Amino acid sequence: MDGAKGLAMPVKLGQSMTVVENSSSDINWVSKDPAGNTWFNAKFSLYDFKAVETSDEILAKRITQLLKACARQDSEFLSQWKGQKVEMKLEFEREWGLGTSSTLVYCMAEWADANPYQLLMDTFGGSGYDIACAGAD
Repeated sequence: MDGAKGLAMPVKLGQSMTVVENSSSDINWVSKDPAGNTWFNAKFSLYDFKAVETSDEILAKRITQLLKACARQDSEFLSQWKGQKVEMKLEFEREWGLGTSSTLVYCMAEWADANPYQLLMDTFGGSGYDIACAGAD
């Protein structure tokens, strides 16, 4: 599709992120499907954002990459050493390919007060059309 004309439109189903500060010394992450079943969980160190425990090493490395990129954009991001509980909730099945990665990038940028397009360039790469859709009403 490189160079092709296209139209990007947001869909009604999306992904939400809830972040709550807690008394732990880590980032406790859980991702759930539309039925509320956990499909990914991990514990990330606040020191270097690496996974201490995880159900999926490859996905945990991607989240580490995103956390580090957020911290590069905003040096205050997670700098207070306060634990966080992060819950991602999909409204669509992961296999549908409706933008799980792009909505994750957009949600992370919102959390870190970062530029979502720069975050995309620093991590996954891409044109950014899906980031525009993730942020559209």
